[in-house]
Amino acid sequence: MEFKFVVTEKDFVDFNVFYAQNFKFVQKQKKIFRFIFALLPVLVILIFLPIESIFSNIYLSTFFIALSLILSISIFRFYPKFDNSAIESTIYKILKERKHDFPFEMTISFEDDKIISTKKFENVSMGYEKN
Repeated sequence: MEFKFVVTEKDFVDFNVFYAQNFKFVQKQKKIFRFIFALLPVLVILIFLPIESIFSNIYLSTFFIALSLILSISIFRFYPKFDNSAIESTIYKILKERKHDFPFEMTISFEDDKIISTKKFENVSMGYEKN
């Protein structure tokens, strides 16, 4: 049995973004950074509000507290989308630096005792055991 398909640059980037989204270490890291970045504006306001003389002005202190809460909620809500676009742009930069030839045709053949993967002039065969 033989499969032939064309791999484009977009396919390659989509695969890497999908892999990054579903890798457990990356998911855990995203959760941690999401909470850290969301709490950062609130912590900054709580630290610097009493130091400055803003605390004596109730309207100004309420404004800064509300602003930090809105900023924290926005960061919490939009961080995953921003992170995925950052991963995607990084992959595009890497591809441009290495000058890969896209699109390319790839063939995968299944034989009795091996799997053969062919990309242009590259021929890689991997053995597997039958069950």
